[in-house]
Amino acid sequence: MSSTTTSYKYGKRESQIENYQDLINSIEDRILMRGGNYTDEDIEKIQLETGANKDMIEGFAYCQAGDLFLHGDGYQLPKDIEKATEYYLKASGKGSTYALWRLAHIYKTSGQLDKCRDIFHQMAEMDSHNKGVLYPYEENIGVIEASYLLGINYEYGREEEGIIQDIPKSIRYLEKAALGGHPEANHHLGLIYMKGNPSIPRDTVKGMFYLKKGGELGSDSSMYDYACVIKDTNPSESKLWMEKSQQYKLRSDTTNNTFKPSQ
Repeated sequence: MSSTTTSYKYGKRESQIENYQDLINSIEDRILMRGGNYTDEDIEKIQLETGANKDMIEGFAYCQAGDLFLHGDGYQLPKDIEKATEYYLKASGKGSTYALWRLAHIYKTSGQLDKCRDIFHQMAEMDSHNKGVLYPYEENIGVIEASYLLGINYEYGREEEGIIQDIPKSIRYLEKAALGGHPEANHHLGLIYMKGNPSIPRDTVKGMFYLKKGGELGSDSSMYDYACVIKDTNPSESKLWMEKSQQYKLRSDTTNNTFKPSQ
């Protein structure tokens, strides 16, 4: 039996899928998958080889359909956002966070900000530690990014979108993103605690913890701010963090890496 290997790094999908590739290689197979019309043999095969349940398999099929209609296949199928939305909605009903993330992007680009925000709230309440089987995106990186974006929105407020500044709510979402390994979520938490405000007392211990953690995860802003905070108490370490922040900023400006799924 062949194996499945998937990896994920900063929004770039790196996957090698072998054990059910015969089901998705050809346009004919992918069209069949659009409706989730698997035979019992198909479902049994994937269940045995990946450990996926029926909902996950059907959700994967609907996502494949959504992806085809979102982009078109280049020669047979035209791009159709309405049909893509229809299939992503079906996939989200099967618990697919990949589908939810795609829906949020569709709603945002079409100006349906209320629907986009509703999906972010839905995703932010989901478990960010479940690792999917069929899609690398089902590692729930969308859940982490949704939590981060909501945290930022509540940190500053977006009155034009009906979002009132709410620091405690911002911290709740940012903490979830930070636990999921989001560098900039750690940075924002560090700044919130270092500064304090009427609703959250200043806490330099927490602030320094989050700034350093953000730096360890690759945030050049966290590295810089942490270096500034410890400049007087630990100048040698501060210098190292400052140099590191400059190196990471240069690398970030060159590669433009972001912590989100590619669009």
